[in-house]
Amino acid sequence: MTEKIYVGLPDYEARLFLVNKAIGGVPHDPDVCVEEIAKLTEGYNVANVVSFCETLKNGAIDRTIADGQQRNITSSDVEITLKKYIYLFRNKT
Repeated sequence: MTEKIYVGLPDYEARLFLVNKAIGGVPHDPDVCVEEIAKLTEGYNVANVVSFCETLKNGAIDRTIADGQQRNITSSDVEITLKKYIYLFRNKT
């Protein structure tokens, strides 16, 4: 017999924990607020929150590779990533 266990969406505190774990040690501009990211990811499951943060880090990594200088996560990264995720969620089949 196979059992299914329902795991609900993470609440604000859980999302804040996930965001802190994912980007807490990564350089980010002072206007990038982990609390705001936790709020913006309301309704996301755990995998989506982690993926959102990985996408944020990739933006900074891509810029670092492109110009050879350390780049931070910026508020622009947050805006671009949020737009990508909104698009992805609206166009799910």
